[in-house]
Amino acid sequence: MSLKHFQHSWLDLMAQAALSEAPSRSEFLRQTLGLDASEVHSLAVLPAGILQEQVQSEREAKQALFQRTLPENIQHLLGAEHTAAVLERLYHQGLPLFSPQALRVALLDAVLQYLNATDLIVPHLRDLVHYEQAAAQLHFFRLPAERRASETLLAPWARLIRLGEHFPLFLRQFPHALSSLSETPRQVFLLLRDFQGLKLESLSPLQLECLQACQKQGGVGDFVTDITYEQAQGERTAVFRQYVQRGILLL
Repeated sequence: MSLKHFQHSWLDLMAQAALSEAPSRSEFLRQTLGLDASEVHSLAVLPAGILQEQVQSEREAKQALFQRTLPENIQHLLGAEHTAAVLERLYHQGLPLFSPQALRVALLDAVLQYLNATDLIVPHLRDLVHYEQAAAQLHFFRLPAERRASETLLAPWARLIRLGEHFPLFLRQFPHALSSLSETPRQVFLLLRDFQGLKLESLSPLQLECLQACQKQGGVGDFVTDITYEQAQGERTAVFRQYVQRGILLL
């Protein structure tokens, strides 16, 4: 039997730690593919206390990893009690090991699911989660890849996101004076990740029109055609060229 089979059997056994009696544990292990009789016996005779200690240690390590990965600003708005509840719910979902980015995304999704399930209302929290979700999908440093014709023209380090009008001020003032900032009205920002970090840019109606057209699949050609033939010297051309020069739009 391979080491991989034995490791998987060990993890399965910890997941079934309630099987504390050797006979029931042996029956459980016999049903596991890849184990011979001696290996079943070696795992079955382990003291139940050792298994329980391993389960508790694994639980504490995973909870600590979750807490390190969930952004501190979100934990601050959630509060200790609700943060612990979110981490507990995620732990019981039986998630496998993640890359740091995938785990971060899973945690942010878990926060939104928790807010929906509990109807918890915390000012700016949903916007903050959506902001962190969008930021997790931005890639400034990565190997170049060929862009398919059906994909957005937006660079992989740029994204449009709808937030409260005062969200940039909320980020600058966090965690102070949060209650004095309204979550409305809403507007679309351009979220960027460059060598200086994350940045939100406000957009004029014309800039927003340009970026939204370039983000939609299927509508890009008509938009570019309009610029090329009808408004070659117009403001839309200037906006489009500006974003191309900055690398935010890809040709």
